[in-house]
Amino acid sequence: MEEQNNTYADKVGLPPGSLVYIGKQNSQNVILSEINYSVDHHEENEFNEFSNCKSWDKSNVVTLVSVIGVHDASIIESAGEYFNLDPMILEKIVNTESRPKLEEFDDYLFLRMKTLEVDINSNDIITGHISLLLNKNGVLSFQENEVSILGPLKNRIRQGKGTIRKRNSDYVFYRIVDTLVDNYFTITEHLDDQLEKLEEKLLENQNENLNEEIYDLKKKIGFVKRTISPLRECLSNIIRSDNDFVTKSTQNYFRDVNDHLIHLNEIVDSQREAINDLLNLHMSIMNNKMNEVMKVLTIFASIFIPLTFIAGIYGMNFEIMPELKWEYGYIIAWGIMLSAAIILLLYFRRKKWL
Repeated sequence: MEEQNNTYADKVGLPPGSLVYIGKQNSQNVILSEINYSVDHHEENEFNEFSNCKSWDKSNVVTLVSVIGVHDASIIESAGEYFNLDPMILEKIVNTESRPKLEEFDDYLFLRMKTLEVDINSNDIITGHISLLLNKNGVLSFQENEVSILGPLKNRIRQGKGTIRKRNSDYVFYRIVDTLVDNYFTITEHLDDQLEKLEEKLLENQNENLNEEIYDLKKKIGFVKRTISPLRECLSNIIRSDNDFVTKSTQNYFRDVNDHLIHLNEIVDSQREAINDLLNLHMSIMNNKMNEVMKVLTIFASIFIPLTFIAGIYGMNFEIMPELKWEYGYIIAWGIMLSAAIILLLYFRRKKWL
């Protein structure tokens, strides 16, 4: 049975700020959890209500609150009430089809972006949606589905490795964004592998019709391009911003992430050119094959034109035709037709059309 999706049509006519989930249907339970840490302290909790968050308002502790699952509008609404979030932000959190964007408010910084992973079994690109809210005390993360690539980052917090537990909330915000952007490189590498395999397949078996595979890969590359491109503007705004949420030292880290995005855009642009070249090559091969077929058919038609002409003359059934009374007229007619065919074949061969 085909999976049903909630679309923009489900919210047509509703007032702004209405919480209508847009995305793939999801029946899993929403998971609420938090990680609280400082230089010498670490604690993790799962809870059912946001009022049970232990350290969100404590200035000496950094809190990372995770909401896994945005399909339950009632839970997102309760998050908005507890954390005092703008209704328009809540509407964007439950809309998993929205493009990456950065917005600044008096109390927090809001960033939404896409997560990309490769399905090993089908080679498809699995997309997800994540919304991040940063304030001075912590980071609030809304994930469409659990983002597995953030696991190593959480382990570093648990183990106290590196400087992450010595830094403020803007640093863990940067690390989450950096992890998601770095993971985009694995997607581009996957696309490079598919491009190479498709090119080899095309050159090894030129008779195979690969239009569907080429257009499918072209669609994937275009989707990755649309995912990555808007992020450059978002990170540029973070780097140029003078808000109190991201310190100057962390802005320098975001410059490095922005450089990665520039590199990713260059890679995807080259992949788009490569897939277009591959499509043009495939169409040229198919056209050449068609031209070969048409050439053979034209040669056969050219051979039969004089034969048809001779047969047509002697099929007119006029009463006064001297050749009809010849004893060897039938054999002579066959000889003329065979001679014409052989002469044309020799001529085509000499012209290297055969």
